[in-house]
Amino acid sequence: MQKKNRISEILNINPQVMYYDIRNSYGVAMNLITFGIEQFTLVTKYSKLEQFKLLNYSFENNNNQHIELASYFALNHLIDSIRISICFENFMKSLLITQGYIIHRLNREIYPELYYEQFNRPILLNGILSINNWNEDKKISNKNYNKAIKGLLKNTIGMKELLCE
Repeated sequence: MQKKNRISEILNINPQVMYYDIRNSYGVAMNLITFGIEQFTLVTKYSKLEQFKLLNYSFENNNNQHIELASYFALNHLIDSIRISICFENFMKSLLITQGYIIHRLNREIYPELYYEQFNRPILLNGILSINNWNEDKKISNKNYNKAIKGLLKNTIGMKELLCE
């Protein structure tokens, strides 16, 4: 847990640290996958699979216990959908990171063409580096983590971009 917190601290200082070295990218990807799996294990249809099967296969026994169980699954449906979405989003982002793509949104003024292309396809880190290279970010005081590529925003792409063809 200590290592996970350290990575989070570093990424809070400069989220672009994940692109410094492929080992950093792999570490971030593993953290994304781990968090996604943790969320998936909380999905009620997964964590209470046997009860869910009973509910589905023996509904003719329409008793209070079945009604309570059906209500339980129904009330958790929205949060379960969100958890599954988080799992999927994190998995897709981890695949992109480990294959050399960026997951951070691009600044429209600095990358006008790539900004719009990012809605339809993933953008390679090398493509960004051919336009702008690593530079010192004077707003980051820690010299170990102060290199940044101008025009990469802190927020990451969303489901819209991940689901594009």
